[in-house]
Amino acid sequence: MRTMNWGGKALPAILFFLILGVIVVIASYIWLRQPVSNQELLANFAKAQDFLAAAGSVGGLPWWSPMFLQGTSLAPAWSFMVTNVVIWAFSLPLGFLAGPKVAMLAVMVAGSGGVWLFLRSYSGDRWAAVVGAFLFLLSPSVLTRAAGYEHFVVVCSMALLPWTFLALLVFFRSPCLRTSLLPAMAYGALMLAHGKTGLMALPVLLIFSGGRRGRGCGPACWSRRGLHLCFWPLCPTCQR
Repeated sequence: MRTMNWGGKALPAILFFLILGVIVVIASYIWLRQPVSNQELLANFAKAQDFLAAAGSVGGLPWWSPMFLQGTSLAPAWSFMVTNVVIWAFSLPLGFLAGPKVAMLAVMVAGSGGVWLFLRSYSGDRWAAVVGAFLFLLSPSVLTRAAGYEHFVVVCSMALLPWTFLALLVFFRSPCLRTSLLPAMAYGALMLAHGKTGLMALPVLLIFSGGRRGRGCGPACWSRRGLHLCFWPLCPTCQR
């Protein structure tokens, strides 16, 4: 009769999901009981909701809002469209009080999971992946932006960084046109979450790409193709 080897390969994953679940439950219990703060989270929701309300009023894609000052263009809102979509996904069913907070916790969990998957695939060490995932989740930079300033767009972009590295890793291990779409879409999502984070991460991504070797088309060739593709989702932000 076979028994599960709790000290084998499954143990790091079990501990990761168990501890992560406990942290999320405790954080949710404490944070959701708090009143609305004067930080950035509610402002991020207000901008996303204003875009959604304007879209409903015109029955299509909006480019102007009368809600701020004497009116303002909504074209810059496209540069944060990924964060807007995430906020909508949680705020529409949960409301504007709990929804943005749950969205913040969700992107932190997603970022921690991305670090876990990337390090497990890159290093092959499951315990290093678990440690790295919790170092991301509990890092002062993430916690300050999430709990202190409630800067959702920055936390969301931080959570997308490990997924971008993972997409590059998958591409360089199996280079083809299909896998080249993964880093293109990941980096495009990163730029549409927070452009500053995407621009600051670009040199590191290029250095990481230069250190990998592909088959057929070289890393520089595929990097150029992937970067060309990733800028297509940014076209709406070029509108005046």
